[in-house]
Amino acid sequence: MVRATARLAVVVAAFSLVVALPARAAFAFSDVPRSYWDMPQIRFAAITHTWMQDYGRDLFYPTRLETRSFLARTLVTVYAPEEPVDPSIHFSDLADDDPLYPYANVAVKLGWLGTYSQHRWAGGAPVRTFVFDKAVVLAMGTLSEPLAGLASIHQSDGTPYAVGATFPHQQLARWLGLHFDHGDERLDLGSRTRMKRDEVAYSLWAALTLPSWRIDAAQKFADVTLPLGSAIRTSTPANGARAVRRDIAVAISRRADSTAPGSCGGCSRRTRVATTRRSSATTQDGRCRSARATRWPSSPRPSSPGASSSRATS
Repeated sequence: MVRATARLAVVVAAFSLVVALPARAAFAFSDVPRSYWDMPQIRFAAITHTWMQDYGRDLFYPTRLETRSFLARTLVTVYAPEEPVDPSIHFSDLADDDPLYPYANVAVKLGWLGTYSQHRWAGGAPVRTFVFDKAVVLAMGTLSEPLAGLASIHQSDGTPYAVGATFPHQQLARWLGLHFDHGDERLDLGSRTRMKRDEVAYSLWAALTLPSWRIDAAQKFADVTLPLGSAIRTSTPANGARAVRRDIAVAISRRADSTAPGSCGGCSRRTRVATTRRSSATTQDGRCRSARATRWPSSPRPSSPGASSSRATS
């Protein structure tokens, strides 16, 4: 009887272990508590799917800076898993037989990410917001016309505005709500912020769960014509091109009519609306849906033609 009871206890313990292991893996990483601000998005990007399972199945490192190589692997795995490598693309600091080479190759081939001087990949370098915005918006593959329209913003008489190379991508990323609104400017992403892995997980989730109507609504940017006399400053040494680009972003946001009257910039959820000095409006999941886009960051100033630089081209 005792032996039978002992066997039963062993069976029950073994069964409990079998059940507990999948349950543990299904809910969280050991370094991401259930109360973490974007635990659902991290679960989506690295547990439900394994796209961001870069450090194994137990640790996610949410506050560690995302690297170029890991971002390339994630985006290529999600958006272009069958894309072949370009045999003409090589890197001076990444061997062709490196496990991360195919992802770097495809990301550069498709124009999502650029290279550094002397054909360096710099896979361990952090990813800044403007670089991420360009990569993810291009990877989405459905926004070519809005990108072209934002790149050629002009007045009604045809006079064009000069904007940076990543300006269109940043505008769309903000307008689509691809970044979390923390409700605190100190925590929100700026154009040159080095993105942490938790922010990348949120943005990836946001890009992949956008409703089709929201993407369709972005087509309004295919032709951005601002009226003559728009309150946009002329670039001078006193205010600089960055201030001018900010004015353009404000003008665009004012021209972008809400697709769902009465909601937060066309948002399908009207839960929490917070108003700040930036007239921000966000939904409960943190997506930016309206005038907060007026704080869209300006793109970095392009380097002068022919000037060598150690920075990545994108």
